[in-house]
Amino acid sequence: MKPEPVSWSLTKQQQLQEQLVGMWAEDVWSVQRKRRAQRSELRFALHSPSLKTELKYALWWHFTYGQRDLEKCQPALCSAVTCIVEWLNQTAPACGSLLEKSLEHWDWSLRSYLVAHGRLRPRSTKFLLATQTYKDYPAENYIIKTFRWIYAPYMGRRIAARKLSPSVAFRSSSSSRHLPYKAGRLIAP
Repeated sequence: MKPEPVSWSLTKQQQLQEQLVGMWAEDVWSVQRKRRAQRSELRFALHSPSLKTELKYALWWHFTYGQRDLEKCQPALCSAVTCIVEWLNQTAPACGSLLEKSLEHWDWSLRSYLVAHGRLRPRSTKFLLATQTYKDYPAENYIIKTFRWIYAPYMGRRIAARKLSPSVAFRSSSSSRHLPYKAGRLIAP
């Protein structure tokens, strides 16, 4: 059973914007890591104000509800978000919402963009088997994985995780039991 996509409306867009207060409403989020004197920045330089709101809301939602720890925000996440912003500015500068197109469309578009810019690199993940030997499994590109993670609050975690390898998808779904999802849709906080 495929969850129904959430429809976009100006009212819903304004509700998302209203939840972004303080630092979350800013276009640059400065992140200071506790253990290291390392500072990272998430920059939201999107041409489309509505896409900017949706991107900030999705990240706010993940940081607020425990999917990611803002103080442990790695430079890789900042780099992936920067690439996603550049891609959206180039391919969808006037787009009103991520919900205007399916995840499959966005996935294909981002993958094409990464190939064209030489940023789609094969990755693998090692898992330790019961026999105490390691096995390499192909892993999804981090930028694509990050976009699916951003898209998840709008469409449901099961859709965002379904193209991952079985072991990664299993870990994603089992670790997200505490999330406020019902029938593949986000329950508004």
